Amino acid sequence: MPLLYHGTSRTFATAMAGTPAAGGIIDVACGRGEFGRGFYTQSSSGNAYRRGQALYGGNNSALLVLDIADAAYHGLSFQRLTLNRAQMLDAMLRHNNTQGAYTTNHDVIVGPLVSQSRIEQQKFQNANAQTLLNGAQTDRTVI
Repeated sequence: MPLLYHGTSRTFATAMAGTPAAGGIIDVACGRGEFGRGFYTQSSSGNAYRRGQALYGGNNSALLVLDIADAAYHGLSFQRLTLNRAQMLDAMLRHNNTQGAYTTNHDVIVGPLVSQSRIEQQKFQNANAQTLLNGAQTDRTVI
């Protein structure tokens, strides 16, 4: 699995990374975005870092890097979106003001960022995905 990135504050990144013994505290019910409620990562470290800087400022931002074991990641259930389907979902959620509520029965929704279609994002959205992100099969590092 390629590395996945989440731009956030240093405080949040450190808490989500946790300790090897305690695991992380990533909560898939807290986030909201183009694909609805969930924990978002992306394939671009630079873009994720810039997102963290924009939200929290240069001195307070950090990058949470997730390295998930291949077999565990590919064992999740996925919904994959084309750019057109990602744009339609984002527009529907914005129109209905349900970005903080929408989920599906899949563990993860994968698709392009609506505004930067060459960058892939992943929305982890249920307890199964959260358990994987916080468990021993995911290395969590803060940079």
